[in-house]
This record gives sequence, C-alpha cells and structure tokens, in this order.
Amino acid sequence: MKQEIKINYYKVIVFIILTPLFFLVTFKLRNLFLDDAYITLTYSKNLFFFNKPYYNVNDKYQGNGQTSIIWMLIQTSFFYFKSISPIILNKAIGVFLYLIIIIKALIHLKTKNIQLNFYTFFLFILYTYWASLNISHGLETFFYSFILLFFLIYSKSSKSLIFIFILPFIRPDAIIISFFNIAQIRKFDKLSIKKIVAFSLSIIGYLLYQNYYYDVIIPLPFILKTVYEFSQAKILNFFFYVGLFLPVLIYSLINFKTKLFFYLPLFFYLFYYSFFVDEVMNIFDRYTFPLLAYLIYFLLYEDISSYFKKFKILFIISLISIFYFIKNFNKEQDYIENNYYSLMVNGPIKIGKLLNKLKFEDNKPLNIATSDAGAIAYFSNSNCYDTWGLNNATLLLTKKDMDWGNYLNYLKKSELDYIILISTDYDKYKPKLDFENKIYKYYKLDNKKLIYKSNTTKNYVYFIYKIKSND
Repeated sequence: MKQEIKINYYKVIVFIILTPLFFLVTFKLRNLFLDDAYITLTYSKNLFFFNKPYYNVNDKYQGNGQTSIIWMLIQTSFFYFKSISPIILNKAIGVFLYLIIIIKALIHLKTKNIQLNFYTFFLFILYTYWASLNISHGLETFFYSFILLFFLIYSKSSKSLIFIFILPFIRPDAIIISFFNIAQIRKFDKLSIKKIVAFSLSIIGYLLYQNYYYDVIIPLPFILKTVYEFSQAKILNFFFYVGLFLPVLIYSLINFKTKLFFYLPLFFYLFYYSFFVDEVMNIFDRYTFPLLAYLIYFLLYEDISSYFKKFKILFIISLISIFYFIKNFNKEQDYIENNYYSLMVNGPIKIGKLLNKLKFEDNKPLNIATSDAGAIAYFSNSNCYDTWGLNNATLLLTKKDMDWGNYLNYLKKSELDYIILISTDYDKYKPKLDFENKIYKYYKLDNKKLIYKSNTTKNYVYFIYKIKSND
C-alpha cells in the first residue's frame, strides 16, 4: 500500500515567494563587491601565490587586517580556477548556503498556528532580503550566519564539536558563543569533556596561528574599529534591534534556568555591535545579520505555542521592527546601486588596473601608499601600504599613538613609487582625512607630479602622485 504524501501548501507558497525575491536582489547586486571584500581576497591571493597570508608580503612587521581565517582559506582555493572569477565563486557559495538554510527551515517549520505563520512569513521575508544583501557584498557575513545557525541546531550533540572549534577562525569574537555553550554545562559527561577540549584547542590553535604569522596577535580591525559611541542614531537602532529580537530575549529570561546561557551571547552582541563597533563599512548591518540565526532557531526548534498565545504583543513589536529594517535596507540598497558601485568602478577598481599597467612599464613591483586598501591592492598586484592602518600594523599603531614622526618615517623607508590621497575637491587637493594631509605636507606633494585624478564624486576624488624612490 502506497504511503500518501501530504503537501504543506503554506510552505510551498512561502518557498515560491522567497526564492524569486532572493534571486532578484542578488541579481540586481551581482556587480557589487565591497572594498573590504577585496582586502580579504588580496590576503587569499597572496596566500595562494606566495604562501603567505599577508596583505603586503613585502612588509617586515605584519598584522592581520582581516578577521575570517576560514573565509580567507576558502577563497584561496578560488585561484585554482583560472577561468572563473573569484567574485562569482564567492557569491555562488552564498547562494548555495542560503538554499540549504531556507529548505531546512521550511522542513522544520511548525505551521499549525495561523497567526504565528503570519509573523514567520514576514520574518522569512526579512531574512531572505537581508541574506541576499549580505551575500552580495562578498564578506564572510553569510557564511558565518550559516555556521552559527547549524551550531545552534546541533549544540547539544557531538556535531557541535567541529563548530566549537572553527567558530573563532570565522570570526574571533565568536569565541563568546562557544564560551557560553561551555558555561551552561552542568554534568561532565563524555560530550561535555569533548566540548571543553574543542573549545581549548580552538583558542590555542587561533593564538598559535596569529603568533606564527603575525607580529601583532590582536587582529588589526579590533584595534582600529573599536569605538564607544552612544549617539542618538545608534541608540534608536539599538532599540529597534531589541524590538526585533524581543520574543527571544523575553523567552530566555522567563526560562532563565534552562535557556539564559544559551541565548546570552545574543544579549552581548546586540549591545556590543550597537555601541562598540565603528560603523565604517558596516554595510547592510553586516555585523548584526548573523544574530538572526537565534531568532530562526527560536521559531523552528523551541516549543513556543503557549508562549506565543501569552505574549503576542512581543511578536507584534518584533514585526514592527521587521518592517523598519526592510525599509532601511531598501534605502541602503538604492544608495549602493546608484552611487557606491559607480564609485568603486571609476575609483579603486580603475586605479588598481591603471597601476597594474604602470607596474609593467616600470618593470618592477610598485610600492603604493593608499587609504582605500581593497580593490587598489587587489587589481594593482603591488605592495600596498594601508595608510589608514587596517592592514598595516606599524601605521595603525603609530597613528593610534599620534606618533606622526615614526608614521611618516616608516612611509619614507618604504620607498614609495606612488601616493594616493582622497580630496574633497576636484580642481585642487583638499584633504578629506587628517593623516593624509600630513602625508601631503611631508612629501611636499604640491611639487610632485600628479599623474591621475578620478572623476568619481565631487567630494571624493582620488589624487595619484608619482614619488621617486630616493625622496
């Protein structure tokens, strides 16, 4: 006797709506690749060709300017496929992982409560839209969110061991998640001991890696991008994020004996990402997006039927936040499509390709100073010195200490061939960044040859100066 296959039409309809939305947004943003994403790709390329996970293989004092070791290693493999663009492979991984998540989510989704279905539908809309945006920019964000969700799903089984070990190698701050998973252990059985061992090995392994390859153990982005800002905009954004996750937050407090440690990282990260991380390049709130894994897990794997009936107001508040973020991300998408992409193409990408041609004319590797450190370094195939400091330990530490003498002396010893500065005016150099103004004055660039000016936006113009090695 054949078993009858029951079709859940709600799940089918949700899938039919979500997948076209996902592919539409990813297609519209198919040409987007963040300047920061080119930084990671530069590390990957140097690891592939020079066996060194460095931004500038010529630098003697190294720091790690990208935080995802595993994402860098994954992208290193892209360079084996010479006929396929690494950017296409980067995004293909994101698309594949999204399809795995959405299919698994719909399989485990409980659909008996119609009102909860209404909330879940719009949450999946937000998740799909937000996921497509974060896949498009090329950083490790979506890969991290994928790993985090599966860690939460398998946190009570032996499958969690591999996730506990690799989490810090995807994002160092993810060690907090592993720590609280260990902290909730009450009985020391075999699995608990294995978790502690995996956690210890992950910390030791990460520190050994950092110590072996880099002179500064702390990843440079943590030094550069750590801020303490409680502006009105940040506070407002924080309250909307609290509203978004409110059903999970209250649920964990009500069930604090069994659930608080499990969800405690969510409390920490909401506060940390809201007030202690620089908003520079926080495109599409990429730092916060992976936390949505907690809300997805909560809906799929927690028994919330009675909880939903008692606390519908929390889900209504969360729904308001969902609409708020969809609206905000749509505005940001418009800016990216109409401004950022053309700025990248006519700015860093064009400059990188120009410098790559000059490299062949000079018949030697070029030494270039620039504060826009991604696409210029990747496309120029040169030794770039990141004057902002994100990928240069010496420049970051001297700039942080306001030690401008050693900052400028280091650049002089680097025997620069070209210096790239950003101006707020096209006709005459007007500094946008204070440290670039110091470079301009130190090298007396008003007397140097200006070989190129970018025609990007009127208040963001690249000036390229040719510098003689003996200057």
